[in-house]
Amino acid sequence: MSVNPQVRTFARASRRGLARLRRRAQLRDYLASTSTPKLHLGAGHNHLDGWLNTDSDVDSGAVLLDVSRTFPLPSGAFHYVFSEHLIEHLPYATGVAMLRECRRVLAPGGWIRTATPDLSAIVSVLDGAGGQLGERYATWLADSYFPDTPGSPATFAVNQVMRGWGHRFVYDEATLRATLEAVGFTDVRRCSFRDSTDPALAGLEDHGVADGNEEFTRFETMSLEARLP
Repeated sequence: MSVNPQVRTFARASRRGLARLRRRAQLRDYLASTSTPKLHLGAGHNHLDGWLNTDSDVDSGAVLLDVSRTFPLPSGAFHYVFSEHLIEHLPYATGVAMLRECRRVLAPGGWIRTATPDLSAIVSVLDGAGGQLGERYATWLADSYFPDTPGSPATFAVNQVMRGWGHRFVYDEATLRATLEAVGFTDVRRCSFRDSTDPALAGLEDHGVADGNEEFTRFETMSLEARLP
């Protein structure tokens, strides 16, 4: 038996309304439970221990938060903000607005870590600069999303990263670094996948790890950290 679309819409709206009510209590309880609040944006089902895990998907089990809007969070409340393979899903202007909100909710001296596909690594597969790993990465993407197609696997791989999965704007390091600095962050540094000099920011990335594709995720991902003065 089919379900009336209006009923589905009402049920979805009801779940979101209840999630907003829960968010207030979850935020209050979380901030009361820790002296070092940490905000995880776009958590999905990867809930990090000790972090306020948030997501726009009400079915993720995370605290409801839409990064394309003003964060329903107090200013200066967090010591850390982390997002992984999130900012590339936003148009550039929306990504900038999200970073400004990250700055607003961070306390002075707080750190942000942003992991996202690296445009320079992605396009390196076109001219062979990505080496054998780049070739295998391109073949993996092409075979996964464009099976039995003629032509260069690298071409299909680049198109998948630029246009697939709802991606809207893919950064290179220079652009993301400049954008972080433009919204008020300083001490921008690039870190290896899952590595950091700050223990609170180490071992966070989960994208591609659970499904056995960590090698390719390391190839495509850059992680930048920056400090709020």
